[in-house]
Amino acid sequence: MQLAKTYNVGSYYPLFVLTNANGDVIFRWTGYTGAKRFIASINQALTDLTTVKQRKDRFHANPNTRDGLSLASYSKGIGEFLNAIQYYQQIEKLSGRDYSMQIFESSANAVWGDLLPFDSAISRANVILNAKVRNNRNIEKVARLMGNIARKLNKTDRIEKYIRAGLKVTTGSKEVKTINAHSSFLADSALYLAADTTSAIRLGKLSLGEGWSTKPGKYYSFGLWCFQRRINLVEAESFVRRALALTEPGFFRAKHHDLLAELAFTLGRPGEALAQAELALLEQPVSEFYEKQVKRFREAVGKR
Repeated sequence: MQLAKTYNVGSYYPLFVLTNANGDVIFRWTGYTGAKRFIASINQALTDLTTVKQRKDRFHANPNTRDGLSLASYSKGIGEFLNAIQYYQQIEKLSGRDYSMQIFESSANAVWGDLLPFDSAISRANVILNAKVRNNRNIEKVARLMGNIARKLNKTDRIEKYIRAGLKVTTGSKEVKTINAHSSFLADSALYLAADTTSAIRLGKLSLGEGWSTKPGKYYSFGLWCFQRRINLVEAESFVRRALALTEPGFFRAKHHDLLAELAFTLGRPGEALAQAELALLEQPVSEFYEKQVKRFREAVGKR
């Protein structure tokens, strides 16, 4: 637990941290990768053994793009998104290059973590949408992230512009991922702009790809999609339960238990929500997030 706090493990898994002999952080990265990418990450880290603290001191004494980018990436990795924004803004001035997408992503994460108001994400998103040189991949990502934030903050009445932008840049594509993204934007258009829940559910299922209902790996995604939009929760719960039975112990099983907890709570079953949260914590006993979830649902049960 102490190591988790020292190295800002958070909820990302797996996490790799390269340190010096004193335990000072040099480089960190997350995620499942193949051997080739893992070795590439190690080799990248070993090209410069400057610690984060040394890099900060060097950057503040002599600002430069390389150190700034490294510090911005590190700040994002440990959840210090306001610092990341500042680094990217400094790098823009130093290099004259455009880091508006990186600034938007950090701003979106900051809004998600209640560090900035929703309007901060809007202003940064609009920079991407109004750019002279438009990048369709970036616009698609902006539209998706704005939808996620709006759902969390109950601001879905303010995202029509981003849904329509997402629809525009994904129309006519022959790439499977982009076709699925288009279906997802169509579903959100049906739900938030036309108030047509039935069509939204049908289109949401299309966004998971052909034959998704025969692919257990898609069941969690379907459950999460429904939960985020607070629709079709009974069917969503049934699919997540089916996925749970096939999930490996540890990180992924904890995620499934946590989603079942949220679904049970939303469906008015706080006792079951607590039980599922406790199972998630058993799978990931050092997780501060799951500890907070158990506390949250325990308090909800106590109030009944």
